[in-house]
Amino acid sequence: GAGTCLFQSKQSYRSLSQAPMPVGYVKSFYNDQVRNDYLEFNPSQDALCEALDGLLVHVNTTIAETSINLHRNSSLVNFASHIKKMFKKESGDFSLCVKYPPHSQGLYIYGSVGSGKTMLMDVFFKHVHTIKKRRSHFHSFMLDVHARIHEKKMANIADPLPSLADDLFAEAQVLCFDEFQVTDVADAMILRRLFTLLFDRGVTLVATSNRPPDDLYKGGLQRSQFVPFIELLKSQTQVFHMSSETDYRMERQSTHQPGRTFLYPLTDQNRHLFHILYDEMCEMEGKEPKPFTIHFQGRKLYVPSCSGGVALFNFADLCEQPVSAGDFLQIVKHFHTVFLAGIPKLSLRHKEAARRFITLVDCLYDHEKRLVCTADAPVEQLFDGSSNTQALVDESRQLMDDLSLKESDAKSSTLFTGEDEVFAFKRAMSRLHEMQTVEYWNSSK
Repeated sequence: GAGTCLFQSKQSYRSLSQAPMPVGYVKSFYNDQVRNDYLEFNPSQDALCEALDGLLVHVNTTIAETSINLHRNSSLVNFASHIKKMFKKESGDFSLCVKYPPHSQGLYIYGSVGSGKTMLMDVFFKHVHTIKKRRSHFHSFMLDVHARIHEKKMANIADPLPSLADDLFAEAQVLCFDEFQVTDVADAMILRRLFTLLFDRGVTLVATSNRPPDDLYKGGLQRSQFVPFIELLKSQTQVFHMSSETDYRMERQSTHQPGRTFLYPLTDQNRHLFHILYDEMCEMEGKEPKPFTIHFQGRKLYVPSCSGGVALFNFADLCEQPVSAGDFLQIVKHFHTVFLAGIPKLSLRHKEAARRFITLVDCLYDHEKRLVCTADAPVEQLFDGSSNTQALVDESRQLMDDLSLKESDAKSSTLFTGEDEVFAFKRAMSRLHEMQTVEYWNSSK
């Protein structure tokens, strides 16, 4: 396990990939998709189905039983409390837990964009029996983590992570994260200890990512302090490489009639059509469009125009202002369709705007919301990933001074090279293509 444990589970854990079983839920779903020509058979996807089904059997036959046994065995709980007092482990790092064999606490699935990782993980999640499960975009999860840490500190809890781990485990014993990536130094510094505590408590993790574990937070500030988390992740989960040269979102785009939802270039005709579409949707909502202000956590988010579940923003309102992922999450909570006007061509000279736009697309896609927009170029030409690292470093002298960074260190950090933005925009481009399809539009919430 990831930490000190009082006993070894009597449950016999077989290798997840070797457990013999009939066709499972995930494989059955995949076979149906292939049989009906919705998907083309891919050996990597097929292998992932078997790994997910193996984990599903493991989860559905052990998690509830283990939790009940731990709860009922009062003598073990009392013994644990006694030992904790003896050694004065008041920080909460010492925990009663099942010691799980290596690689048995989940799957870390990485591969190129549009390869089917999220689709198959979602089928797995649907068939996890326990109601104590959580599926979210990883960035959304970390926003929640930071908010809870702040609340606990305000309640004078000096070391909030053990208490937070208890709360998270009480709510969800299975965590499924889409787009596991680490770009924020604050996230990087707490992940190792938080997930050590979660794995100790018995959490099962399934995560999708475009990066292998060893490339997480690559070039990030103070990365040496993050590396132990990578080793923890590799030791507790099975790492699965999703090998696929095909972006299935792009392929679906070619087989479905796209809706007129991504209007380019920025001509008067497209602007006119954009506002006609907005007016038509407002009419369907049955309410006169008007400005609105969302109040949350002591903050305000101004919505220039909205009607029911439809909202209209300018690109500058959301991406060129200090708007955070938390603001975008409020938008998807209030609206099912977002109209976004005036997306310019983006480059690494506009990294902050590009980051916010990518985060907005991720939030909309992850919550299955619609996007209608006007843009200066088609999706595949919207972002210029070429960079002049020296120029970017020159523009960031003040930040380098604040962080006490040498120029040689800055040039190798993704904070200045823009590597993370290039990587993330490939994913956003794939998602934007899928969000234009009639299939996505009709199935969105």
